[in-house]
Amino acid sequence: MKNTNRELIIVGGSDQANVIYELCKTLNLSVRGFLDTKSPYDFSKFNLPVYNSINKIDRIQKYDYVAGIGHNFSRKCSLHELRCKLDTNHFPKLIHPSAIISPSSKIAGAVTIMANCYIDTNASIDFGALVNVGAIISHDVKLSEFSSIAPGVKIAGNVYIGRNTQVGIGVNIIEACKIGKNAVIGAGSTVVADVSRNSLVYGTPAKLIKRLCPKNIIGNENH
Repeated sequence: MKNTNRELIIVGGSDQANVIYELCKTLNLSVRGFLDTKSPYDFSKFNLPVYNSINKIDRIQKYDYVAGIGHNFSRKCSLHELRCKLDTNHFPKLIHPSAIISPSSKIAGAVTIMANCYIDTNASIDFGALVNVGAIISHDVKLSEFSSIAPGVKIAGNVYIGRNTQVGIGVNIIEACKIGKNAVIGAGSTVVADVSRNSLVYGTPAKLIKRLCPKNIIGNENH
């Protein structure tokens, strides 16, 4: 993780925020509280405050912010207001100590990489992306902003994954595939060809199930 002298606010207030809180404690980082803009009221978690508005945080510049939201669009929307107000150095990456990261890979701010992941040579992981437990990402893979990789995913070399795309648990993607933005790849699928944007695919080999409307995906946000 990038060095920081600031305390952390975890953006999110539900189950994924609990996971990120535990990761922060593993990394010996100081968490000051949570920001959950979906909550109708303030509450507490782990004896820390959970704010339901950015305006309730005294001097937002005092803190760094890490993503504690699993849903891609919710993570994007919740970080957007903060990105507009703060420099990029307020969004550290979180990397579990058991993860193996090539020194030639590029990991942006607000990225979370969980336990036992492997990130190979020249991989690029953009702002706000989530790489979950045990994922393997091979050389020259590109994960765009706010994409998410579920546990146990295996991605071969030179794969491109578009913005806001969700790759389900246990998915395998062969080399050089291009996955468009806002796509969803169902759990256990094997992707052997390109996937167009706004598509739900599933199976071995993965096939188109239906077209997705981004507005409906946003409407189904869930912290």
